[in-house]
Parts: sequence; C-alpha cells; structure tokens
Amino acid sequence: MADLSGLVLTVLGVSFDLASTLYSYAKDVKEAKNAIQQLSNELYALIGVLEHLKRQQEQPSLSESKLDQSEALIQSYDESTLTSILSECLDFLHGLQKSLKIPTGRLRSALHKLKWPLKDSDMKGHLRRLERVKTYFILALVTDDFGLTREIASQIFALGSLVCEDTEEKRLQKTRDQHRSIAQWLSPVNADTIRTKLASQRVNGSGTWFIDNGVFQNWVESHESTILWLNGITGAGKSTLMTTAVERLLALDGVGERVAYFYCSFSDSASLDPTNILGSMLAQLCKPTSSVYAKIEVRHDSDRDRKFTADELTDLLIEVVQEEGSVYIFLDAVNECGDPVQILSYMRRLSAHYLKNTVHILLSSINEGGIDDCIEGFPCWTVATLLPRDMSDDIELLVWASIDKSPRLRKHSKELKEEIAETLTQGAQGMFRWVQCQLERLAKLKTQGAIHDALTTLPLTLDRTYEDMLCRIDFEDKQFARDILELLSYALMPMNLNRICEFLQITLGMAVLDHNKKLTDPKDVLSICGSLLSYQYEGVTLAHHSVKTYLESNLQGSVEYFKVSEIQAHHSLAWKCLNYLSMDAFSDGPCASRSLLKERMTKFPFLRYAAENWTNHMNKIPTVDGSLWTALRAFLFSTDTGRGNFRSWIQIMIPSSRNIQTTPPLYYVASYGILPVVRYLLDEGVSTEIAGGRCSATPINIAAFRGHADVVKLLLEHGADPLAIDDRGCSAVDWARNHKRHIVLEVLASAGYATSETLTSDDLSAFANGNMLVQSPYH
Repeated sequence: MADLSGLVLTVLGVSFDLASTLYSYAKDVKEAKNAIQQLSNELYALIGVLEHLKRQQEQPSLSESKLDQSEALIQSYDESTLTSILSECLDFLHGLQKSLKIPTGRLRSALHKLKWPLKDSDMKGHLRRLERVKTYFILALVTDDFGLTREIASQIFALGSLVCEDTEEKRLQKTRDQHRSIAQWLSPVNADTIRTKLASQRVNGSGTWFIDNGVFQNWVESHESTILWLNGITGAGKSTLMTTAVERLLALDGVGERVAYFYCSFSDSASLDPTNILGSMLAQLCKPTSSVYAKIEVRHDSDRDRKFTADELTDLLIEVVQEEGSVYIFLDAVNECGDPVQILSYMRRLSAHYLKNTVHILLSSINEGGIDDCIEGFPCWTVATLLPRDMSDDIELLVWASIDKSPRLRKHSKELKEEIAETLTQGAQGMFRWVQCQLERLAKLKTQGAIHDALTTLPLTLDRTYEDMLCRIDFEDKQFARDILELLSYALMPMNLNRICEFLQITLGMAVLDHNKKLTDPKDVLSICGSLLSYQYEGVTLAHHSVKTYLESNLQGSVEYFKVSEIQAHHSLAWKCLNYLSMDAFSDGPCASRSLLKERMTKFPFLRYAAENWTNHMNKIPTVDGSLWTALRAFLFSTDTGRGNFRSWIQIMIPSSRNIQTTPPLYYVASYGILPVVRYLLDEGVSTEIAGGRCSATPINIAAFRGHADVVKLLLEHGADPLAIDDRGCSAVDWARNHKRHIVLEVLASAGYATSETLTSDDLSAFANGNMLVQSPYH
C-alpha cells in the first residue's frame, strides 16, 4: 500500500506541474485558448480524483471477512492492476509534459511569445486518454462509496483495458516509426510506391499469360536456388510483367512475407546505387523479431553515419535467408544500373548453393552490358525471352483500354476504333512504348480523316517515332527542349516543373536569372517536349529509358542538335550549378535564421539541387577545363572578394554548422572526394592543416572518415599529417580504422603511418584477402 500511495503522490506532483505549465501557456498563447482550457479542465478533474484516491489509500482497508464476493474481486483487481494503471498514467503525463516543455535561458528570451505546440490530432488523443484514466479512477472510488455490483466491476475492467490499449497502441506506433526510420536509412527508395503506381497503370487481365506460364511456375516451385531472367527489347513491358508477378506472390499465403522487390530507374540515381538496392531488399525481408534486425537496429541507433556497405548488406541478406527461410527477390531494369555486372555479382552470392534455404531471383533487363555472360555464371538459371507474339494480346488490351479512356478517340465509330486497334497491334512488334506513343499522337488529331492518314504513315520503329517528335518541336523552343532533355537525362535527384523552369533561366556568366527565359506557365515544359516527358505526382521525368538511349545514339540530320553525351552533360550541369550558386542573390552569405533559410529555399526552387549536386556532377568529369575552373574559383574563393556565396552553400549543406566562417574550402572538397579540385587547391598553395567542420578536423581526417583513398593519398603527397588529432581525439588513422576504411588504411600503411600496432586483425585479414571495401563518397 505504501508503494501505491507513493505512486499516487508522484502522479499528483506531475499533474500539478502540468497545470502550472498550462497556466503559462494560457497567459501567452491566446489563439489556443480553447485547447488549453479543455486540457486544464480534464487535468484538474484528474487531480481531484487522485486527491480522493490518495485519501482513500491513507484509510485502513477492510478485512477480508467483511468483504462480499464482488468486493473481494475488485480489491484483488485493484491490488494487481491499480499500480499498473497509475504507472501508465504517469508515463502518459510525462510524455505530455515533454510535449509542452517551455524553452528556458537564451532560447526563451529570444522568443517574443510562446507558441502552442500541440496539433488538433494530438489534442484529441491527449483528451481521450485523460478522460479514460479519470473515469477509471472515478468508477473505482464509486465502488468503495456505494458498494460494488458486477456491472460496475465490468465497467472498471473495460476501462482498465482501454487505458492499456492506449498504451499498447502508443508502443506499437513507436515500433512502426522505428521500423520506418530503419527502412528509410537502409534505402531512401520506396519500392512499394513504384509497385503501386505500375499496378494502377496495368490493364486488367494483362500479364496473366506470363504468371500462368510453366517457366514462371517452375521458378516459383523450384527446390533449389535459381535465377529467372526476363529478357526483352526496350519498351516491351517488362516492368509491368514484373509487377504482375510480384503481386501474384504477395497474395500467396505463407509466401508474401518472404518477397522483396526493387525497380531500378535511370530517372532516379538513388535507385541505381547497389547499397540502396540491397538495403531495400533487406528492409523488406528482415523481420523485427530476428537477430539480423537487432544488428541493424544497433547500427542505426548508435552509428547512423556509418551505413552498411554493399558487401555487408549482402552478408546480412544471407543471414536472413539462413534464419528466416527461402525468399523470392525481384529486380527490375538491371540494365539501367551504371554497372549491372556489379549488382549481379551480389545476386550471385545470394543464390549460392551452399545456403540451406533457397533464393529465387527474377531479373528483368534488355541484353546489354555483359548481362548475358554474367547470367550464365549463375549456378542455376533460366532465360524467358519476350517475343512479339507473347505480347500481342496484352497490346490489344492496352489499345482498347486507351481508346475507352480517351475523350476524343472513344467518340469515333466502331469501325475506326477497330482499325486503330488492328493497325497498332500488328505494327507494335512487341513494343508497348511504341503503341503508347502512337496513341498519344492519334488522340490529338481532330478528324477521322487525319486519323486515317496517320495510320497509313506510322513510323515503323521507336527511334523513328522519337525522331518525328523532335522534328515537331517549334524552332523557338529547341534550346529549351534540348536543355530540358539533357537535364532530365542526367539529373541526380527528382525534378519538378518549378525547378526546371528556374534551371532554364541560368545563363553562364550572368549573376542573375535571365528573366527573358522565364516560361509564362511552368507546364509549358510539358508542351515543349510532349510525349518525350512523363508528369506524375508533381514530378517530371523522361517518359521512358528508351528516350535517353535514343538521345545518346548517333543522331544525324535535323535531330543531331538534340544529341546528348554523359560527360558533356555533367560538365554543363556542374558549370550551371556553380554559376547559379555564385549569383548575387546568395552573395550576402548565410541566412540569419532557419526560417529565413527556408524562405530562401522556397523562393529559389533550383537552389537545393545546385547545392547538393554540383560536387556529384564534378566527380563524374574526368578532366576540368578552363571555363569550369573559372566558375569554380569564383565560387570557392568568393569570401576573398567579399562575397558570401561559398558560406551560403555550406549553410544549406550543414545548417547546424557553427564554424561556417572559418572552415576552408579544402576541407569540404576533401569531404566530397572531388580529386581534381583537391589537386587544384593544393597547387594553389592552400594549407593542408587548417581545421574545420563540426570536429575541427583537418582535410585528411575528413577524407579518411569518408573513405576517399585517392584524396588521402594526394594529401599525403603534399605533406598532410594523418596523425593530427581533432576535437574527438581521433586522427585520420583512427577514423579509417574505426570505420573500416580498408583501402584508406592500406594507403596510410604504405606511407608508414598505419602499422601493425594500429591495425586490427580484421584490417590485416582484409588486406590479405584483397577484400577492400569500396566506400561511397556520400553516406
């Protein structure tokens, strides 16, 4: 009883503190008057009930002989449950107290007045919990004052359960939030969103021929690890077939929870990174109750900056297979990866025959980049090549569905619609993308005669279709079109209309945006490029990977102007990003507050892209010419000329940085691993020992931390000290060892700094086995 009384006093103490806090808010936050009043009313009602309960606990209890059966039942319930309910009430009040905590010290004095921190949804939840806890205690008191009935006892039990349910729901929500955070940390690409989008676009009934096919069924039912390669030409609908297969397996009892899928896409660079591909699969397959999940959670919670490497993720996936059972993995558009052979090597490890459980892998791609040779190296594999005759029924379904959806085409006569369906189905040669392009063209024609003429002069190939589209672009829009197509072919993060429109206004050498190039309507971007683009969920991409492939091909004649090349594009994009970041709008330096920084980012839609990706574009250029050096120098040394552009960039990348003014450019360039720029700065005579960043680290320290072995080697050649200690007491050698940067350690060892005393057995083993982990420069 003493413990129970003490708990009641503790809950009362917290309740009074909360009441005082609410009073402070009531004086300063007029716009939340009703919300504060509601919470205060419920809280004071709870305090009154707790005061009564406190007095009751202080009274001597009745002897068991004086209790009837119902009273004995409820007292037993009180003995075992009241403490639990009070504890849960205390946890809830502590949570509310944390949400309503009033800033103190300098932060409080900086605020002109308090702001009410609770949203309407939060308020409703808090009021519901207060009401339930209060009512539970009231009923418990009523039973002592007026005698128990079974009905009242039942109500008490029910309310006690509701309070527990609230607590359990809160615990489950916390678990779901943690799981979501870990999944996002393992891979920023949401495969489920892509699958849902593709499934919504699929015509009902299409693709069933594939999942009912014996080849697919044998793959599903195989008793050994096996690879099924879905091989088809560009635009053959492979992604849709993959989605159909994924949905079939997700619907199977006992199988759905053992399925992982991923879609590679040229328009999302994050989806082409092996660590994101493997991380997504791991997040889908790993159950929160498994030992593997525990390992992931420890790394996520304690060392979030050190993400798993592709090798580590593959090892964890193998552990999942060994622990959880056989799995099914779907990987779409492997050919769109920068190095498809690399990701296939990880798939080969997963399908090794020594695993006690089977791994079924379904891959889709066109046959390029040595994929066929790599597939033949798998222990057990099958090829399913898509032929035009396989796709004809699905193509006809697509044509009829498109005609029915088109406001213009569905008004035509039955005979004309049948002619459209027959002509397109026969001319498709298994290419859904070709059919979609023709349908979009036909849907714009205004007369039956125009449609008849178009059907008799259809381009025979997809390349010819794209050529026709480019030729139809108005002369005055050609520069815009080429810039848009080049940007979307090599952009390193998703694009929207406003971001593209501002990009089009960047003119090299100008310190302001060129308002003569400002589009009147952002959607003009779509009308300029037509069916070459796709616009969904506010995002703009090339309509299909085949568009990029065509633009990179040997274009000649009237469309040669639109030809793009990867290196030239990254050079142009790096230059434009640097030119943009060097504009007068950002010359005043960092914003004075987070809110002003947010306003700046909203006002300039292209700012985040330029800030986060100029370094990435630079890293993809083998050599840097004079014009780009000029732009780079103006940006990096803007502080020397009294401009704050470089410091403005740092604020965007590290908003919490307190030493923007003192950290030198070499530190950040070394951190991003931009070797040509590091070499340029060193040749300019920049010191290698000026510390900066959050830990007051030298450039070689941050380069070792990030795993940039080539940068570390170059800095060593220019006299950088790898034993210099930062604010965390670590040197470059320490960072390389602690984060398992084996290649960096090898560089340091060859220079005589990482000796046998500083290397762990794992490091030495990695050297001996040649298992040098290739580190991503961005993590």
